[in-house]
Amino acid sequence: MTDKRFQHFPSGNNNITTILQPPVAAEAMQPSCPSSVTAMQKFVFEFGSDGNIHSVSFLGNLSHEDIRLMLESVRRELYADCGSAIYSYLKQNNMPYFGLKTEMIPLNNQEIMERARRFLQLCSPEDFDVRICRTDNYYAVMDQQVRTPDGGCEGCYYAVRKSADNGGFQYRIVGQTYACSRPDDTDHGYFAVRTGRDSQKFYNLDTKTGEPVFPSFGCIDIMGVLINIDSITTSGQAKKIAVK
Repeated sequence: MTDKRFQHFPSGNNNITTILQPPVAAEAMQPSCPSSVTAMQKFVFEFGSDGNIHSVSFLGNLSHEDIRLMLESVRRELYADCGSAIYSYLKQNNMPYFGLKTEMIPLNNQEIMERARRFLQLCSPEDFDVRICRTDNYYAVMDQQVRTPDGGCEGCYYAVRKSADNGGFQYRIVGQTYACSRPDDTDHGYFAVRTGRDSQKFYNLDTKTGEPVFPSFGCIDIMGVLINIDSITTSGQAKKIAVK
């Protein structure tokens, strides 16, 4: 099975690509920009739901606070509209960036569930980086659910962040896979809060199996989890943010 996203912006007729900013010379950017785009870092944002991942990528120089405020500004947007919203935010706030691109990447449920399991069970940042093509800064959310033949459901939620920090990289993952069976009305899930630094192995801050932490049905604020991911170390903290 080929993982369409982890090969990084795959080509093909199934992907819809939009260039929101035409290439411009480095000297034509804002005065605060570095003299060369090579000094910029790569940023990738992925917003996933209903079998589609809406991806936004660009080169830029954004602080952690810049990212937090930008994500807050697009928090209530439809995922399909996040690319345009990020573009508008960068322009309105005069933030230096280059080559902003959006893509819609369709994935089936099996592929999405496999992505979630990888995030929740990967052994090391090296494995993680291979799957995101060593992007400097990576922010992703997923809210996926499908009906099963018995009338139940299967799905996953995750919020994932890799960020450049003091010459190294920090990793945070909060996510859950789950299934609900009918007619016996049983729910089962696996939940984890994970962290990592540079080349060290991922460390589980908290894990839960059995009854899902995030309910199978209802409104889950997974964007809120991503925005507040540094403050989450337990399942209870994650649920308090995600479940309204």
